[in-house]
Amino acid sequence: MPRLRDASAPVSRPAGKLLPLPGCTFAPITVVAAPIAHLVPAVLPTESRRTIRGLKLRAGENLGAWEDLPAWQRLSQRATARWRRFPALPKWGAVAGALLLAGFASIPEVSPAKESGGWWEVPPVIAQRAAIELSDDFRGGLAHWQGGGDWSRSWTFDRAGFLQTGPLALFRPSRTLTNYEFEFLGQIQRKGMGWVVRARDLNNYQALKLAIVGGGGVPEVVLFRYPVVGGRQGKITERRVPLDLRQDTVYNIITRVSGSDFTVTVQGQVADYWSEPALAAGGVGLFSSKGEQARVRWVEVRHQNDTLGKLCALFAPPGQTGANQ
Repeated sequence: MPRLRDASAPVSRPAGKLLPLPGCTFAPITVVAAPIAHLVPAVLPTESRRTIRGLKLRAGENLGAWEDLPAWQRLSQRATARWRRFPALPKWGAVAGALLLAGFASIPEVSPAKESGGWWEVPPVIAQRAAIELSDDFRGGLAHWQGGGDWSRSWTFDRAGFLQTGPLALFRPSRTLTNYEFEFLGQIQRKGMGWVVRARDLNNYQALKLAIVGGGGVPEVVLFRYPVVGGRQGKITERRVPLDLRQDTVYNIITRVSGSDFTVTVQGQVADYWSEPALAAGGVGLFSSKGEQARVRWVEVRHQNDTLGKLCALFAPPGQTGANQ
């Protein structure tokens, strides 16, 4: 009995020969095989970012135009790209050092020193611009301080290394300065703690005092200031300092003087600022008035302590500028 074929099954037939149609001819086709060149888009896609020969090309930059540049322009662009990727601190430090060296070399006064120490004589413009940092923690005694009469008998040391101040004494290395920051760490033991800036001598200075007032009620911290010119005391001005008062508080005090302007900060807060044209130059000092007692751990004076000043200090010996004393 013959098998029935499934109508849905495909039917396979042998392929017949393809014969040319009557009256039609076919021309021969010649295929030439040639190597395919490496294709690089003339403009990078929008989302792509590639590195070509060490130079980063961003989206939309013309690669073909870059390939057509002269060799010196390619070198310049690669150098610029590497400079931008270099860390900022050493990069700008190198620039500042190069500029300072160029200025140093252009000054004709530079000549080898005759002393056996081997230092080069530093031009006045560099020595005068060098940073100055003066400090004293009183471990070496009071050799750098100067007062009147027997002032040193009232200045004593305690077991913690603090200096208990007495009559006014001036920090001698600072007396020739004009604009600077005077910072010290001190503690009020009884009533108040005093210091001076722009002190030309013991009769001309700007006096300041941090005092505790209102002992009967709620005590407050008050900043007093007054000028002394020719030995005569000027008007006293007081400003309340908004601080949490404690008996054992150690105060960090900074006084900035620039031109005729003065600013005082206590514990990082601005306590007062004013102008006083009568006192144009002079150093710093410490004092305690009668009935007061205070102690100081260290003092520091900074003059021209910016980046340029520090660079100039690198080329100037300490003996010429007084730096880092």
